[in-house]
Amino acid sequence: MKRVIIILLMLVASRAFAQDAPSLSDLTISNAPGLILAGKSTISVDKPTTPRAFAISLVNLQQGGAVEISPYWWFDRPNLTYEAFIRRKFLVLETFSLSLANVKSDSSSTFAPGFRTQVLRIYSKSRLKAMIAKNKELAAVLAVDPASKINLDSVKLLSGQLDKLAMTGKVSLELAGALLTDPTGSRLKNLDINKSGVWANLSWAPTKFPLEFVGLARYAWTNNTVNNIKTSSRFAEFGAQTNYTTTKFSIEAEYLNRRDLYAAQNYSHLSASLTYHITDNLAAVAAYGKDLKVGEALTALFGINFGFERSK
Repeated sequence: MKRVIIILLMLVASRAFAQDAPSLSDLTISNAPGLILAGKSTISVDKPTTPRAFAISLVNLQQGGAVEISPYWWFDRPNLTYEAFIRRKFLVLETFSLSLANVKSDSSSTFAPGFRTQVLRIYSKSRLKAMIAKNKELAAVLAVDPASKINLDSVKLLSGQLDKLAMTGKVSLELAGALLTDPTGSRLKNLDINKSGVWANLSWAPTKFPLEFVGLARYAWTNNTVNNIKTSSRFAEFGAQTNYTTTKFSIEAEYLNRRDLYAAQNYSHLSASLTYHITDNLAAVAAYGKDLKVGEALTALFGINFGFERSK
């Protein structure tokens, strides 16, 4: 079946937020944190699970892209059960990963190594109970003998339900760090570090209320050389984001503040959007944005989003 989707957006306007205060979603920890510093967070990340696959990924990395490994899961864990894993609150080793991104241009390659880990994850008692029960259902379906009689549709359904349960009813804290290099030669020893960053994400997804909160803090600094003169800058950033989604409504809001420690200035913005789905192919959209800096800029957008779909 081929689907052709044509989107007509009746609301045409440019985003008026300052470049000095990026969107909080642009700073959220991704698979390879180095991609955030390089401004290339949409690049796909290869995740090899064996040393052999990792070696192949490194070879392919010469052409650009990113690779991330989780050493803890390269070894069998026969004594680690699902219930024991979700009950663990401190997951530094289990979730620790190393990454390397290669952002290529016409004349050079910029390497961006990084790490990330989920320091803390706490599920509510009711969510733990629901996840354990759902996992037992899945185990019962998989225990059918012979294996050829396993109901794959049931396995897919229960797995999806288990993944959905794991997304809410928890508080988690993630840490990450990355470096951005500026190649000045053909050897690794000639790579200069011109940007660095460390940041943390704190999120809370309630069990029964469909509203998620995300808080972020990042400290970043740059070291650049212009005409053989070194220049430096340091920034401290913090922000918060929340979203609420139902079958009809979708609401998102975020606030981000960037402090230029050298210039002793703040750059920040507040934004919010509301989408109401009138039908499957028709939605009303409203958006609001405000730069909180000298010469405040305000953008308020309203419109209708039409979607036409044809299948054959």
